[in-house]
Amino acid sequence: MTLTTSQNSPPPGVVSRPPGKSLAIPTQGRHHTFDEIADLVLTNSLCGSSVEVLCLTQELLESWLHWLEQFPATAMLPEVLNANQATLGDWREYLGGQHHDITIFHGHWAELRANRLSVDYVTGLVNAAPTGMVVLV
Repeated sequence: MTLTTSQNSPPPGVVSRPPGKSLAIPTQGRHHTFDEIADLVLTNSLCGSSVEVLCLTQELLESWLHWLEQFPATAMLPEVLNANQATLGDWREYLGGQHHDITIFHGHWAELRANRLSVDYVTGLVNAAPTGMVVLV
């Protein structure tokens, strides 16, 4: 998996990032498969990191829920949420009260690149996660 991480500044005009947080986005021209993202989540979960995944589409949500079924209920697994269940204001409030080592916005990068999500909306989501690694895919 090839992700570009930024400790200092994100690509111009894409998103801003508050201090104390890292941002990872796909390398230009790269599209990551569900299995690659799931491997990232599994590896980090097995290492004790808390991970949450906000799915932009129903298809992604169903894929994640199906993927979770293969693990015992006692396993440390990611929190998987439907990103369309709340407004940006609701997500700001919710994410601001959470601490996850990794927050993955699954589907958001592709929609942003296709101009189907606004930069302001995605920036608001990224800024809402108070700490940790934020991954846009």
